[in-house]
Amino acid sequence: MPPKVIRDPVHNHIYFDRKDDRLILDLLNCREVQRLRRIRQLGLGCFTYPGAEHSRFSHSLGVCHLMKQALDHIRMNQSGEIEVSERDRNTALAVALLHDIGHAPLSHVLEHALVGKHEKWTVELLTNDESEVKTKLAGCHEELPAVVAGLVTGEYPSLLWLRALISSQLDVDRMDYLLRDSYFCGVGYGYYDHQYAFHTMRIRTVPTHGQLQPVWLHKARHVIEEYLFARYYMHWNVYYHRTTKGYEELLIAACRRAADLINGGDRVPGDSIVHKFITKENLAAREFAQLDVICFSQSETVRLSG
Repeated sequence: MPPKVIRDPVHNHIYFDRKDDRLILDLLNCREVQRLRRIRQLGLGCFTYPGAEHSRFSHSLGVCHLMKQALDHIRMNQSGEIEVSERDRNTALAVALLHDIGHAPLSHVLEHALVGKHEKWTVELLTNDESEVKTKLAGCHEELPAVVAGLVTGEYPSLLWLRALISSQLDVDRMDYLLRDSYFCGVGYGYYDHQYAFHTMRIRTVPTHGQLQPVWLHKARHVIEEYLFARYYMHWNVYYHRTTKGYEELLIAACRRAADLINGGDRVPGDSIVHKFITKENLAAREFAQLDVICFSQSETVRLSG
């Protein structure tokens, strides 16, 4: 049976085997993952860079693709040294695909002002009985939802090398968003030779704590330096751009004003879930999963014009 092929502007072709990657294909159809199509990767960055309309969905696909490549290189370069079981592979790909499902509308913009860290909501959606992703994960292995949630937070005691692949100073999450954000913003700051970074990566026991971790051969020093400069330039020229930060402050101020009006008993546009979100009331997981950029922007109180 031919693989599932997804065309991606950054990685070109993303392949999923219809048998070996059945779990990932099932997870892609879950409502919590499909919601990411309506969550902008760069929040209000499109006010500065009009092309920056890409979504957390395409980013999550890209991270999953890079995780597959990382695991393939580990198998190829360290055959007989490191065993990547089918369960470990499913866990790694699931973490890569699901690591951002807890993002609020407009991604990081309202994270600290209203709902707290997105990892908290990611774990909530991974472990909630009403969640489709939990059902799919548990259908593959009963403990998988808890394992994936533990790897997201870094609290799972095993598979530390896998945790480092998804969240560290040099991981597949950062690798994808640097390439993707650079592409959609139309800037050249975020490019580096990520394929060579995979080629020179090894999983070794680190003497300081005796745990397996990703390390890189000495000849990778130049590509790692290239990657670090890409992060530096993207942060100062894209992520911290003064126009974007200005719009973010305006949105946060509008939300605070809306919260004051709601708490004062005034009528404010938007449904009850949006009101709870703005006023920082406790949201159930199913309510949070209904929040996206469309439902949020329909509230006239928090609408921005360019």
